[in-house]
Amino acid sequence: AHGEPMDRTVTLTFDDGFRNAVQLAYPIMRKLNLKGCLFVIAGPVDKDQLLWTDKIDVVCRWHEGRGLELQLPDGLLRFRLKNNHAVDEAIKTIKRRLRGLPDAQGWHCFKPLEELFAKVDPGFVPEDFRLARLSELRGLDPQVMEVGNHTMSHPQLAQVGDVSSLRWALWAAQAGVVWWVGCPVRDFCYPAGDYNAEVINEVK
Repeated sequence: AHGEPMDRTVTLTFDDGFRNAVQLAYPIMRKLNLKGCLFVIAGPVDKDQLLWTDKIDVVCRWHEGRGLELQLPDGLLRFRLKNNHAVDEAIKTIKRRLRGLPDAQGWHCFKPLEELFAKVDPGFVPEDFRLARLSELRGLDPQVMEVGNHTMSHPQLAQVGDVSSLRWALWAAQAGVVWWVGCPVRDFCYPAGDYNAEVINEVK
């Protein structure tokens, strides 16, 4: 409308720092001269860990055809994972309920799922859940794909509670990502879109 070029007007964003974004999207972006940002969760980088949300997926799918129980502060959740639809519903319910808890309480309730995840055959874990390695992040051309801050552990920031934990989630991740990529990191993404005025001020 104003006669201005449309080149590189759209930015592509990729949450969580998955390896498939580096392996699949990045080469196409280079070829087509696209620009994007990979928002990385700093804590699990180079530790062969999965995100807590993906561990829930794996545990529920591993238990398909069986039952699963999870104790929450307001009672016991029981799931009959008789088919794929039941598994999908269980995954959504567990994630929603854990996200609704204060951060420390949510991690406490997640521990039984962590224990169940440890018993899953590693070969059962989908490759799409694997996170990019440090060497892959350092190899990204920031003119094609920048690396952004997505906190240390993907908490519900508005639920964190105390300022010191909130600052650690933000600042430690920022320091780590800046050190890894060797250049300023200007972009931040709120995990699950969760924030309040206090969180916004700390991000600023």
